[in-house]
Amino acid sequence: MSKVMISVKLKTLTPLHIGSGRELARDVEFIEMNNKIGVIDEKKTLEIIGEENIGTWVAKIEKQEPLLDYLKMRKTDVTLGDVCKYTMPLFAKNFRLVRTLKEQLHDGMGRPLIPGSSIKGAIRTALLNYSLQQLNHNWKENELKNRWGRFSDKEIQARIFGKDPNHDFMRFVKLGDALFSNADLIALSVLSLNYLFERTKRDEKFLQLTETIGADAETIFRMKLDLELWQKNIDFREIRKNIPDFVKDLPSLFKVLNEFTAELLQNEIDFWEEDKNLKPVEDYLQQCTMLLNACRKCSDNESVLRLGHGSGWMFMTGGWVKNPAFIKDQGRDNLYDKVIDKTRPNNFRYKEHFFPKTRRMDEDGELMGFVKLTIE
Repeated sequence: MSKVMISVKLKTLTPLHIGSGRELARDVEFIEMNNKIGVIDEKKTLEIIGEENIGTWVAKIEKQEPLLDYLKMRKTDVTLGDVCKYTMPLFAKNFRLVRTLKEQLHDGMGRPLIPGSSIKGAIRTALLNYSLQQLNHNWKENELKNRWGRFSDKEIQARIFGKDPNHDFMRFVKLGDALFSNADLIALSVLSLNYLFERTKRDEKFLQLTETIGADAETIFRMKLDLELWQKNIDFREIRKNIPDFVKDLPSLFKVLNEFTAELLQNEIDFWEEDKNLKPVEDYLQQCTMLLNACRKCSDNESVLRLGHGSGWMFMTGGWVKNPAFIKDQGRDNLYDKVIDKTRPNNFRYKEHFFPKTRRMDEDGELMGFVKLTIE
């Protein structure tokens, strides 16, 4: 296995967004027609508008007037395909409320992708939490602070993975990018399940139209555990880590990843049990249960993993900070409260609220970023 890259099938179980860092402006960079979104192709648009009317086009943008109305004046039967690079179905009940679209990351050919680094980051989180359980160490405040007295997980990362990037065993876990087709894209609204003043609701205050790879999209990426190189590093004393059992092969790794995801989903179900009769929470728990069942049905060469935008604090970190076996949360030296004070802005306002108090989802209650990996 160390000599070749292995093909791994990736299937999205729920919509997934890896951001490009850009937010596209409505009626400037994207338009809507017949429940579809189109991302403007300036060259195509200019052909319809005409170079002599560029000034009018710019004026429409500055006044935030509907671009589509003007395009229909220039070409009565205009379609999104006439003026757009690509289109996608629109799933947003409150489209009128949004002015921007969070763009999905695309490669140089314009194809949506999940970078190997994003998949690797999710794997790293799972292995960190698994290794912390094996280590079973209660961390002290001085171990969680850097030389400037700020909270940092550098000591933890060094203890688990290696003292620096040259000694970090994750460099032997190698992954390619997962490429999709523009036909896999959809646009949907992402909002929060939020606990506010003794009530839980879907909060549309920060509703965000988001370009995502839709559920049930499939692709193949390449992956390998370079155990041969790892062993050479051990033999030459360039790294002191023995090869742990959980990364001796891909099935062993996938088993840990799947158990990590299942545990977090079960924790979410247990946590929200008290509010399960509230409609927003009921939908959320239904999704968690469906995904937990997907974990339970995985065979030895399969795993469910969560990554990307909207994953939330628990899935991004694994929630190890909330484990009293790792971080003391009682008495005078309550390290947990000190960490949360730095983690959550204005935490003094939310001392009586649980942490984290929000979960991200789409308007139908569907969670973001769950994928199923299968060794081909």
